[in-house]
Amino acid sequence: MSENTLLFRRRLRYFMRQPMNVCALVIFLFIALACILAPLLAKENYNLVNVYQGMEPPSAEHIFGTDRLGRDHFSRILFAGRVTLGYSLTATLIALGLGLVLGVISGYFGGLADTVIMRITEVLSAVPYFLLVIVFEIMLGFGQGNFKYAMGIAAAPAIIHLVRAETLNVVGNEYIEAARALGFSDLTIILRHVINNIMNSLVLHATGTYADAMLTCSILGYLGIGFVPPQADLGTLIAGGYGDLRVNPHLSLIPCAVIMLSVLSVNLIGNGIRDALEAEV
Repeated sequence: MSENTLLFRRRLRYFMRQPMNVCALVIFLFIALACILAPLLAKENYNLVNVYQGMEPPSAEHIFGTDRLGRDHFSRILFAGRVTLGYSLTATLIALGLGLVLGVISGYFGGLADTVIMRITEVLSAVPYFLLVIVFEIMLGFGQGNFKYAMGIAAAPAIIHLVRAETLNVVGNEYIEAARALGFSDLTIILRHVINNIMNSLVLHATGTYADAMLTCSILGYLGIGFVPPQADLGTLIAGGYGDLRVNPHLSLIPCAVIMLSVLSVNLIGNGIRDALEAEV
């Protein structure tokens, strides 16, 4: 068994020994699996309208009741959560991919590539994140399923800065010069030494990016930006139930709770990973 495998197992044991980490992981996996299995768990079509069953309270037939159009709220939460978590994951992967590639190119090769990438990144970083998401979505096509790509591109500048800084720290080490002297190609050095040494920082940043993406998706969904009915996310459900907050507060409070638990659990998982990486194991 390799040393890296043993180190990974020790860090995993350290992570799992912390009750808070385990609790956060169980909560997030429960929510994620429920959303993934939405077609199996939902009793009926989440867009099925039945005005004769509108605003029914929670019951055995409708666990979370129904909205004004008689749509089953439990089914809508499952599918809306699927959109929020899925879009946020796609956005995070896009941001990580762009940030890793451009950040490594900028930090490793320097020169003109570094100047161009960093100037563009600095301009994008000067624009508020929410506004940047809206601008990119308009450029890609508003309401055409491009919301997740817009969030990913808008989140990339922060990761580019991080990866570039970490790459510069790695490139300054003597073993990089030794690898070059031995005739290793730039691609081999990047894959074996640079990416391997910055992966911990990238993983830690990924959890924060994912949590931010879920919040962004929900906030803009609440504002009615990015989703065209009947498509809905958790933010859209909160907005839809806001008018009935006094009569049926659960229509807004339940999706609020799902968002809160999802974001909180991801942040706690990220903190647990950070502690495990920094611990002496």
